[in-house]
Amino acid sequence: MAFDLADVPPGREVYVLSTSFPKASDYPTNYMFGAEIYANPNARQAVFRQFRTPPEIGEIHVVRLAQP
Repeated sequence: MAFDLADVPPGREVYVLSTSFPKASDYPTNYMFGAEIYANPNARQAVFRQFRTPPEIGEIHVVRLAQP
């Protein structure tokens, strides 16, 4: 996961969208996990316009990061 603090405006919240539950190594050390906002173990991660190609299904997690 690419995460740069320079991309976060001051005073704004940060959310992580991930295909697995985020690990501590996925975000800067001055952030900690907040609430998990959304989780779906059967999310459609990729869909295709060709009706014969089935969608790719897997986990999706949205987690709020908080500054201590």
